[in-house]
Amino acid sequence: MKRAPVWLLLLATFASLLGLVLPLLCAVAPALWAAALIRKNRGASVALLALPFVLSGLLYALMQGAEGAGDSLVSLLCLSALGTVPAFAIVRVQTRKKGGFYTAAAAGGLCALFLYLALCLPGVLSGAGAFAAVQQSTAELGELFLAILSQVPKTERSAAVMETFTLLFEALPGQIPALLVSWVLQTGCFMGLSNTLLFRLLVRKEREELGLAPMKRFSEWGVPREFTAGLVVLLLGSILLTVLETEYAQGVSAAVTAVVSFPLLVQALAVVDFFLLRKPANLAVKRTLIYLASGFLLMMGMQSVFIMIGCFEQVFRIREKADMIDRYRQKPPQTGPGGPR
Repeated sequence: MKRAPVWLLLLATFASLLGLVLPLLCAVAPALWAAALIRKNRGASVALLALPFVLSGLLYALMQGAEGAGDSLVSLLCLSALGTVPAFAIVRVQTRKKGGFYTAAAAGGLCALFLYLALCLPGVLSGAGAFAAVQQSTAELGELFLAILSQVPKTERSAAVMETFTLLFEALPGQIPALLVSWVLQTGCFMGLSNTLLFRLLVRKEREELGLAPMKRFSEWGVPREFTAGLVVLLLGSILLTVLETEYAQGVSAAVTAVVSFPLLVQALAVVDFFLLRKPANLAVKRTLIYLASGFLLMMGMQSVFIMIGCFEQVFRIREKADMIDRYRQKPPQTGPGGPR
């Protein structure tokens, strides 16, 4: 088994350290660590992997005595874990020869957990509340925006706009728990998927040597059938809480929507890719145009279209049916005494 190249170790270290400042880099850092850990020199990888935690401690030592130093340490430690710990989940799932869905689910779950802890744990430990810091920042931003808006010359239209934004910013802090939980879960799902795809890219030529099962093409990706019942139970539970108007219905509903919708959305993109591969002429051009159009639809808030496609695939197995039809058409006609039949 080959050793992890030096450039990979350095890139993983740089990504996880910079992830303390730019957490979105954790969409790639665990995959880099996983690609290093699965190779021969695991001791060096684990030693370098501890650097973000050491740096967090050093920063805390420099900040000691300053206001909010304890909260900063907790957040930095959680961000250090966000950029490193999911790598162990990727290695564990892949060495057990599980597919891409299980790998993305395990990594995404850990990413969502540590991202949530980085945002909310300081408030919980200080007694202010899990969402207090975000709510306070939102309120301050709203006050600043309204102060700027108040400088606009007074007209009937500007007064109406001012009133609208005042009502919006008054209501927004109360919506933070549901919005934040949904965002954390969706970001965790995205990080799990991106790390899985990057890990796949980094080890694609050595999968057999590393003892990994061949990974399916993206067009074959899908939510395993055993997860269908779980998705249905989550949706029904969310609907029941909403109907009963329980205290946490809004937050739970947002969380369930995020957890259920993302895998179905990815499955829908895989279905689109499957049908593109059926007619490979000008495949690169068609893929580029289709994915650009898909990205535009997602930015326009039309995720429901893809989620619906994902649901249809989960229930009716569209790709399996298409393959069956192709096999039937390619089957040679049977011949008998009376000729073809």
